[in-house]
Amino acid sequence: MYDCSNSEIQEIDSKLESVMAWAQTRTVEAEQLALDAIRLLSCTADRLEDYKEKGFFKRCWFKLSGKHGEMLRVNQSDLIEIQKYALRYIQLLNERDMLMAQSIITIKNQLNSLLKEEENTRREITRLAEKVGERLNSIEEQIEALKEWREVG
Repeated sequence: MYDCSNSEIQEIDSKLESVMAWAQTRTVEAEQLALDAIRLLSCTADRLEDYKEKGFFKRCWFKLSGKHGEMLRVNQSDLIEIQKYALRYIQLLNERDMLMAQSIITIKNQLNSLLKEEENTRREITRLAEKVGERLNSIEEQIEALKEWREVG
């Protein structure tokens, strides 16, 4: 989803260390934040304004970014950045065995759902591109027919 360099991953990890320490002592809240993080991954720039006021978005923003009171200025670049943190948070919870089985199943199902949505979107875009391509070919054929008609006439 996000291509991060090793140095970027290390930077994110260092910023998430306090969150991971918090997660060790607050299992329920940590798992809720993991579920919120999955929802955050589905957020697009188009829906950012709607999501900024949602509880899950605020929890992720405040906990993962450590920035409080800056919700008014959240933009697309910030969204991408916090999504990187969300993804890494989930990866770290998984790597450190800090998720209960039920949460792992829920996260897996939500990730699969996101994947399906992306596949459907990609399929629809492909279908639309094919239709536009067909229409373009039709127009080109009509132009060629007109050229031939003019040359004959």
